[in-house]
Amino acid sequence: MFRKKYGVSFKEYLNNYRIERAAEILLRTDDKIYLVAEEVGYRDLDYFINRFIQSKGCTPTTYRKKTRSVNE
Repeated sequence: MFRKKYGVSFKEYLNNYRIERAAEILLRTDDKIYLVAEEVGYRDLDYFINRFIQSKGCTPTTYRKKTRSVNE
């Protein structure tokens, strides 16, 4: 039912939501990457980083540096 309504599985939806939330946190805090991962619900840092790379095309650290330098 979820896939019919939203076009993606619940797992995909949840992962996308968590990564978007993590991206927001990365830009507004200086928290360590593992703390951001935990805050959005990932216990395994390597898994979080791999999911982040799949979604954003770079590591969380690189994303933070690139996006902050563009906004300054």
